[in-house]
Amino acid sequence: MQDFKNNLRKRGRVFLFFLILALLLGGVSWKVCQTAADHEEWVHYRNKSALLLRKEPKNSIDVLILGDSLSYTAFSPMQMWNKHGIAAFVGGQSGQNIQESYYMLKTAFENQKPRLVLLETNVIFRPQRGNSGLTMTLAA
Repeated sequence: MQDFKNNLRKRGRVFLFFLILALLLGGVSWKVCQTAADHEEWVHYRNKSALLLRKEPKNSIDVLILGDSLSYTAFSPMQMWNKHGIAAFVGGQSGQNIQESYYMLKTAFENQKPRLVLLETNVIFRPQRGNSGLTMTLAA
């Protein structure tokens, strides 16, 4: 009986340790994410478009443009706004692959309901050799 109680105490301590560890890691992770959102220059350049997209007011984007450098050099959101009153967001970046476009779209749908999504199709034909596509998907 005594062994059972000691064993239960040890397991309880281990469980409590991992519970406290998980809470601390979760809290620190949340705080780092909030701080990074406030300091745009701390964010990796590949993630800045997603951060800026999250900062947009809810349901304020009519057109979302995704793709590689052809998308962000071909469309001007300010010109679309000034000439036609269309609120657009260009989430394209140089060398963007289809996985990054997918996750950008997923991020956009968290708080936006764009009427139109334009995907610059060069990202579909970008060659990926070996496991690079899987690696990029898991890394994003």
